[in-house]
Amino acid sequence: MTTIDFQLDEAILAEDLQHSPEGASPAALEETYFVMPVRFCINGVELLEQPGREKRNVFIAGHEQSAQRIELPSDEGCWLPLPLVGFATRGLQALTQAKPGSGQRLYLAGGGYLVLTRHGEQLSVESSINGKTSSTQFAEVLNAFRVFVEKVRQLLVSRVPAIQQHPSWKQWFS
Repeated sequence: MTTIDFQLDEAILAEDLQHSPEGASPAALEETYFVMPVRFCINGVELLEQPGREKRNVFIAGHEQSAQRIELPSDEGCWLPLPLVGFATRGLQALTQAKPGSGQRLYLAGGGYLVLTRHGEQLSVESSINGKTSSTQFAEVLNAFRVFVEKVRQLLVSRVPAIQQHPSWKQWFS
């Protein structure tokens, strides 16, 4: 299962709106506006989890009334602040350009990257942030990114209607 999602931060959105994103340079809109916590998880592997982040202890019942302690990432540690427009557009572009037997680097604002490597109908994603790798069906990740892109688009069109007239991004928002 692939999860790509973001958490809306109303304070950041309000601040960005004060700086008229509809008139911002294309690069600024892609790299510095709408920086929200983003999560990317494939088959339980958190690809944006930062190392050294706090873990939470979970106890699982074992045999004969014993408990086994395991550490899971804290929910907050799985989310990395990223500019929504940049991550959405570059992620989808990297996937659509990934040919079988080839890989694409998806650079993340603020540092780090994801390596997307296609092996036939499988896709492996390796994170430079935490060194983790996970694989699944290529079509599953592509579909998850398309849903993510549409969710970002819908949020911005509904909350920042004037952004649909941005000279460089007009087509993307329509």
